[in-house]
Amino acid sequence: MAAGFALKMLASPRRKLVLSLPEEWKERTGRVDAGKLAAAPGRPVLWVHAASVGEAAAAQLLIERVLARQAPPAVVVTCNTAAGRSRALKIPGITSAWLAPLDSLPTVGRFLDAVRPYALLLIETELWPGMLEAAFQRGLKVGLVNGRL
Repeated sequence: MAAGFALKMLASPRRKLVLSLPEEWKERTGRVDAGKLAAAPGRPVLWVHAASVGEAAAAQLLIERVLARQAPPAVVVTCNTAAGRSRALKIPGITSAWLAPLDSLPTVGRFLDAVRPYALLLIETELWPGMLEAAFQRGLKVGLVNGRL
């Protein structure tokens, strides 16, 4: 059954999704290249989570205003989709954009160990229990932008 599914996916026009999994796996397990933060030494890090393209686009004005402040933080963006990450990378001034870690305490914890943000801004209603629990355990300030509960 699994072999048939794998063959079907490899023959599918969406096979790029399957073939890109090894590349994405590091980010999904919270293993991000924190060396990208070296471009902003000594600056606090603001983590913005925007699920996909629409949320990343919606976050752009807010991020631009944060970065226009005197002594702005470094801003990292996570997205659930590769298309969202590509859109986030177009936001001027962000330090980095990665795929969001899987929503479990170990993977989010690994991401937090690497990035060490002081706050997490969730765009719209992207509420992930593991992400929120890990943020609260580490004392991050958490905000919801353009969301509803």
